[in-house]
Amino acid sequence: MTVACYVRKSNDKENDSIENQIAIINDYIGRQKDLKYAEIIQFCDINSSGINMNRDAFQELLKEIRMRKIDVVIVKDLSRLGRNYLDICKLTDSIFPFMKVRLIAVSENYDSKHRVPNSMDLPTALRSVLNEYYVLEASKKVRNSCVSRIKNGEFIGSLPYGYVLKDKFTPVVDKEKAEIVREIFNLYLKHKTYIAVARILNNRKILTNGNAKWTAEYVRRILKNEQYTGKRIALKYRKDLKTGKKILNDKII
Repeated sequence: MTVACYVRKSNDKENDSIENQIAIINDYIGRQKDLKYAEIIQFCDINSSGINMNRDAFQELLKEIRMRKIDVVIVKDLSRLGRNYLDICKLTDSIFPFMKVRLIAVSENYDSKHRVPNSMDLPTALRSVLNEYYVLEASKKVRNSCVSRIKNGEFIGSLPYGYVLKDKFTPVVDKEKAEIVREIFNLYLKHKTYIAVARILNNRKILTNGNAKWTAEYVRRILKNEQYTGKRIALKYRKDLKTGKKILNDKII
């Protein structure tokens, strides 16, 4: 028998550490006669939102399941698998039963071995809905906090090359780097390609904000950055909770 232990942590602010999840799962396995001597495989996603189902370790787990290499999947709770109710239902009602995989959520006392087929008990269904609601509300609170800080004059985000933060409110021009920014625009007008500009800067041993070498992409971002025209822009993009991709915001501050 092969048991897959899946653990996930979305970010540093989440209290449910990877170590804690592993300890809870291992303790559970040690108390189960039918699992005690099983082969254990661990799958771990770090800094991965539960709304996004395209997580590396999770997709690897599904791949192993489709290859019929996994008999049991154990998680601390169902929110580790995902925070979208429909996604969880798809796993519990379709994928796992079809592949004959037993699912155990330790903290929620959930074991598909004892579950009536094609039915999710009410407490489990409610938890799945609340898990999804939690993510949406957390995202809304973060955005509202950012909007409030911006309206109070606080700078949010990473500073463009050529600026320094005088205090947490005021970006000011770094005179030395400002000359380099102007030169980047002039070099691009002359050479017409991002990579040509990057090569010139690297040959002159000039470093980026992160003390790294210049790349075509870094040069492109500077040339496309509207803040060099005098605009101060915030929250231009937001992350799609399902795909994890950046998308243009409806409202830009």
